[in-house]
Amino acid sequence: MHLANTPVWHATLLRPPPAVIWEGPLLGGARSMSSRLDDSFCEGLARDLLERDGPEVVSRLRLEAIAARGEGHRRGAELLSQIADAAERLCRQTEQSN
Repeated sequence: MHLANTPVWHATLLRPPPAVIWEGPLLGGARSMSSRLDDSFCEGLARDLLERDGPEVVSRLRLEAIAARGEGHRRGAELLSQIADAAERLCRQTEQSN
């Protein structure tokens, strides 16, 4: 699947593992596990996207988060924002180590 013109949040590569999207009263205890999965998932994905697309992927992720939110995909927008945040952190860490 070629992803160049595909919105980031549509890409199968960016779909979180099922535990990440567990919500609701019966699964309230799963949120803390989900948050940890989110952090790990987002950082790994940010690293992969940075390697593939370079630092400009951060602004693309931000724009896709805005689009996802506008289309009513609140959780997708949150994840895209978290991935963008992780990518920015990784960029800063790389700059500081150079």
